[in-house]
Formats: sequence, C-alpha cells, structure tokens
Amino acid sequence: MKKIFITVNDGSIARNILRSFVLEKIIQHSDVHVGLVTHADKEEFYRTEFGSDRISVFGILGRPLSFFERVLSYCIRNGLWTETILMDQRTHMEGRYVAFAAKRTFIYLFGKSKWFHAFVRRLFLLRAPSRAMEELFSREKPDLLFSTDVQIELDFDATIAAHKNNVPVVGMVRSWDNPTSRGGLVPYIHVVLLVWSPYIAEKMEYVQQYPRERIRLVGIPHFDWYVKDIIVPREEFFRKLGIDPKKKMILFAGIGDFHAPHEIEVLEIIARKLREGMIEDAKEVVLVFRPHPAFRFDENSVKRLGNVVFDSGISSYSGKDRSSWEMEQEQVVHLANSLAHCDVLVTTASTMTVDAAAFDKPIVCVAFDGKSQEPHWRSVKRYYHDYSHYIALSRTKGFAIAYTRESLITYINNYLDNPNLDAEGRERIRQEFIWKLDGHSADRVAHAALMFSRN
Repeated sequence: MKKIFITVNDGSIARNILRSFVLEKIIQHSDVHVGLVTHADKEEFYRTEFGSDRISVFGILGRPLSFFERVLSYCIRNGLWTETILMDQRTHMEGRYVAFAAKRTFIYLFGKSKWFHAFVRRLFLLRAPSRAMEELFSREKPDLLFSTDVQIELDFDATIAAHKNNVPVVGMVRSWDNPTSRGGLVPYIHVVLLVWSPYIAEKMEYVQQYPRERIRLVGIPHFDWYVKDIIVPREEFFRKLGIDPKKKMILFAGIGDFHAPHEIEVLEIIARKLREGMIEDAKEVVLVFRPHPAFRFDENSVKRLGNVVFDSGISSYSGKDRSSWEMEQEQVVHLANSLAHCDVLVTTASTMTVDAAAFDKPIVCVAFDGKSQEPHWRSVKRYYHDYSHYIALSRTKGFAIAYTRESLITYINNYLDNPNLDAEGRERIRQEFIWKLDGHSADRVAHAALMFSRN
C-alpha cells in the first residue's frame, strides 16, 4: 500500500486541499494510505474530522531554530528581489535603520543572483530535520511527501526529512501572491511543483529561478466548489442573512486591521452614502460586511453602523486565536453563494478579487485610508503600486481602484448600473490567475501526487 504524507500548516491548506476534493480523490485509490502532517495543537482537531483507518494524523511539536537555520531563513526571506519584499522591508522598518540598511544591501546584492539562489538551495540541504519529524519519517516510511506550502517552516522540516530518507517530494505553491511574497526564495527543487495558474508559473520561473520543466499547472482546487451545484436560489440565501431578496447586494470583504487599519472607516463611508441616498437606488441596495477570518477587526464598530448586515457565518476556530481559523465545507458553500448573489464586491487588495472574478462579479478595490492620511509605506495604496502580485492583477483592468471616497461611490454606482463594465478584464483575470474553472483541479493535483510516489 502506498503511503502519502500531506502537510497541513493551517486552515487555509485544510480548505485548499483537504476540503476541496483533493484528499477525497487521493483516498479513492484503495491502495493508498494518507498521513496528514500538522502542528501538535491541530492534531486532535484534524483527527476528529478526517481520521479513519486509511487517514492518519500526526502532530509535530515546533522547536526553536538553530543558529544555522536562522541564518538560512534570513537568506531565504531577504535574498529574493521583488517589489513586495522591498516594500515590506520599508513598512516594517520601525526605526531599525541598521537592520533595514543591511536587508536593503543584501537584497540588492543577491536578490536576482542565480548563483546565490543555487547556493541557498544547497545550504538548505544541509539542514537537519527536527527529531520529531525524523522519527516520524523513519517509523512510517512514506512513499511520497506532498508539501502543500513550499515556503513555510513545517514544510521545510518535512521536506528535509523526506530528502534525508530518499522520499520524493511534490511541492505546491500555497497561493497566487506567494512567489513574490516575504516568504522569499523557495529553497528546494521538488520532483514536480504544482501551481494554480500561468501567472504563478511565470513568477516561479523568472523571479524564483525555478526550473520550468518541474512546474505543472493544475488550477485552483478549492475553486472546484465554484462550479459544483451548490448555489441556492437568491431568495433562500438572502433569507438566511435576513435580507430582502429583491435588493441588490454590495459585499464588503474585509482584510482586517493588520493589513487595512482604516477599513471600517471606509465601510462607514459607504454606509453613510447609502443612508444619504448617494448610492443609486439606495433603498433597493443592502450592504453586507464579511470580515477576514484570520485578522482582527472592530466588530462593535461594524454593528453600530446600523444599516450594515454583519455576516458571521464565515469560519470556525479550532482554538482561541483567530489564526486557528478553519473554513469547513458549509462555510465554503456560504462563501460561494455570497459571491454568486452579490452585485458588487468591495475589498482592499485581497484574494477575494480573484474569487469574485471567478463569478464574473464587478469589483471595486479600495486604495485610500478612510478618514486618515497615512504615509505611502503604511497606506493601502502601496498594495497596488508596490506589491508584485497586485501590480500584475491591476494590469488586467478587471476591476476599479478607488483612490478617494468620491471615486469609490462613483465606481459602485457605475457597476450597479452596468455589471458588464470591465468584463473583458475579469476574463483576463480568469485566464491568467485562475487558468481553469472546469471542476477538475483537484483531480489534477491528486493525479500528480499519485504519479510521483515511490512505489
């Protein structure tokens, strides 16, 4: 029987892989046993949901990094030149001028160097796995490791344990922003690297200098939900939210205080304009706020607005912290229906722009700081001009970018009046950033995992 290990770092991986039909497709093969490798504090949670006679769950207790591992981590995070990493270095400088100057010097010297990237990848092979991970691989002897997030410590630990034990590793880029994010250089060359879209493939090849022949397009597995027969009638979904189904819906998808400290001020602007009748057919429009599951926000401020529907059915939590968020199947279905039935999506440089494009919904992205004036390196404006993935997404012209409160209301009104505006740009988003919406992305992922296993 083949034994396949799958890393599960957090709730987003559980949604992307375990609850998106990938696990289901793999386990359909009667000669396969799956081991989910996760953090110790998630072990019981995932065992309760997924554990069976053919699915084991292994919790790994984290450990402090050694001096060598910390140096290697610095090289990985600061040795890749991207607009995103440059801006993040500036945003998080916080008075540490010497550290900032060192990072800047480092990235300009080595960030585009093929030699340096190859050197870091050789250094990575000198890492030692944690004792817990080494014992797990020695005891269980898997035939394949499926590393579902190739830029995170849990996966680094599992990958080096697999390498030391001659276990092939199939990798996957976690999300569309990761090739250029502050996760930095992908330090290991896998037998095959699975990516969602042509955009990710291009960035892996030309920015990460990853061998093109190892990269395979698969699509977005959790987007398979979006083409399933899960969309309920508008009347049923609106009734669930307590909304009149005859009204148009503006869905405000929050990204939390960490990334957009003033987003509730922006929500307040829309709510006030709605009350004042400045939004087209205001009495026939409802504003729904969907918070980000992982980041904090001021819930009381949202509820005090009065004319905003607060959507609380977005996620569950395995622990007390918001970082323990999980999106279970019912909540994935709820998200799909939220997007299918909204008339305009408003968000701040989030992945929800791509989700909304999958449903061909008009999108307004916020590029101002509510009632405040932040310096550029802290302003949400920076996401559209200094973050590599949103620079590329903006070039599709598939959504409007609102730099002022006046333009925000104008764009919302334009889209409410004509939802076909920018439809060609949204099609470009689907082609470049989603690739295929055929319901078979999970099949392609599962097929790759099974193809490259050792037996």
